[in-house]
Amino acid sequence: MNVRSFFGFDTMSALEATFKSPTTGSAQQAGERAASKAAALPGATASKGERSAARILEAAASLFAAQGYAAVSMRQIAGEVGLGQGALYNHFASKQAILMAIQTRHMQGLLQAWQAADPGRDCPLTRFKAFVHFHIGYHRHRAREVFLSYMELRSLEPANLAPIVAARAEYEGILRQTLADGQAAGQLKAGDAALTAKALIAMLSGLTNWYQEGGRLAFEKVQDHYSRLALRLVGDEDSQGDLPEIQTNTPHTKIEEAS
Repeated sequence: MNVRSFFGFDTMSALEATFKSPTTGSAQQAGERAASKAAALPGATASKGERSAARILEAAASLFAAQGYAAVSMRQIAGEVGLGQGALYNHFASKQAILMAIQTRHMQGLLQAWQAADPGRDCPLTRFKAFVHFHIGYHRHRAREVFLSYMELRSLEPANLAPIVAARAEYEGILRQTLADGQAAGQLKAGDAALTAKALIAMLSGLTNWYQEGGRLAFEKVQDHYSRLALRLVGDEDSQGDLPEIQTNTPHTKIEEAS
C-alpha cells in the first residue's frame, strides 16, 4: 500500500470536521483524518481554528514527551493552551486523535521534505550521501518528535498505528532501495540492505538523544563526522581513511555525552 494515500493533505483545511467526529473507521480513514489535522503549522493566513489546533498539537507533544502519553489528561492539554476542556473537544475527539495527529504530522513532514531534497536514483552514491545529510539535518531540531515516534508508537490504537507503520516503512524503504541500487552499481557494499538500512537510521536518529546546541562541537562538524561514518559503513572507498579529530571553536564547553 502506498502510504501517500494516507498523507495526501498539504494544509490544515477541513480539519475541524474530521477530528471532531468520534466515528471510527478503517486504518486508511484514520490516517486520512490525521493527515488533514497534522499538516505543517499554519501561517498568518490560517483561521483561528487552525491556529488553535496547531497550538494544541504543540502543547500535547511537549506533555507527552515529558510525562508519557498515558499520564497526560485532556484537562492538562486544555490548560496548557488556555482552553476549556469542552473547547478542546471541538478540535479533537480524544487524546488518541491528538497523538495520531502528532505522529502523522511528523511522518508527513519527513516524507515531503525528503521528496524535495531527493536527487533521484541516477547515482546511488550521491543519493546515499544526500539521504544521510538530509536525515541528520531534518531531525536537528526535532528531538521531541523523534522521541515520540519511537516511544509512543505503542500507545496508538491498531487502526491508527497502521498508517504510521506504513509511513515509517516507506521512509526506510528509500534508504534500503538506495543501498540495493548502490550494490548493483558497484558503488556501495551494504550486505543485507534491509538490515543495514535499519542500523543506519538508528545511528543517525540517535544523534538527537545527546547533541546539544552550543556545545563544544558545531552541528556541521558532527553532521560531517556522522556522514563519513555512514559512508565507511557501506564501504565507500573515499571514506576509508582515519577520521580526523574535529577542531572546535568552543573548547571550554562540553557536549552532553551519549548515554
